Amino acid sequence: LGAVFVQSTAVVAELSPVGKKSLYLAFFDSIIDVSFVVMPPVVGWLLVFGEKIPFVLCVLLMVASASLISIVSALFVH
Repeated sequence: LGAVFVQSTAVVAELSPVGKKSLYLAFFDSIIDVSFVVMPPVVGWLLVFGEKIPFVLCVLLMVASASLISIVSALFVH
């Protein structure tokens, strides 16, 4: 889990404009902090529908974010 944060931070730092790098990194860190508060109740609610549903949602979100990062990096990284 720790390696994901390091790699994600590196991607944000690489893709952000030079003058706004600290703003983008602060926004990224705040999203991570909010997710630590929001996700446990969401996962608890999803467990009502089945034990596999939170894991399926996690896989779908990871595939979506990887696709989005690939598209953004292809468009903006030279």
